[in-house]
Amino acid sequence: MLFRSVQNKGNGTWTFYLARKVTNRAGEMIGLVLVGLECKYFIDYYRQIAVPGISYSLFSRDGVNLARWPEGDMNIGKNFADSVPFALLRDHKGASVVQAKDVGMGTFAPGLRVLAPLDLDDYPLVVNARLGEDVVLGEWLANARHKVTADTVW
Repeated sequence: MLFRSVQNKGNGTWTFYLARKVTNRAGEMIGLVLVGLECKYFIDYYRQIAVPGISYSLFSRDGVNLARWPEGDMNIGKNFADSVPFALLRDHKGASVVQAKDVGMGTFAPGLRVLAPLDLDDYPLVVNARLGEDVVLGEWLANARHKVTADTVW
């Protein structure tokens, strides 16, 4: 079970909680394990693996943003259930890659985005990678421009 992110009133950090019941061999509940995870941990992780032009997001299955890079914690707690990544998951029931101009997740520069949401089977979480058009087609566009320029000159 996943609990919504809450902001610590003492230090301002965002934290979400995962809980799992513990059962004995007979299947009877004997306890509960509760783990608090700071959203900043995931933001820092995404920062470390960051590739220019790619953003990473972590959501609860109901669409609530838990962590995002490069935007940091400005969208933590906002619900994106009506955004394109969640529509993909609802429609295709698995990981999908799609091009979208308006992904419903904030304001972006013009251009297409390639989205790759993934529902994590063993956890109530969704991870999404969003690539800008320049990342996906950058090298191809540079080569095409160079070829067009060379063909025009000759």
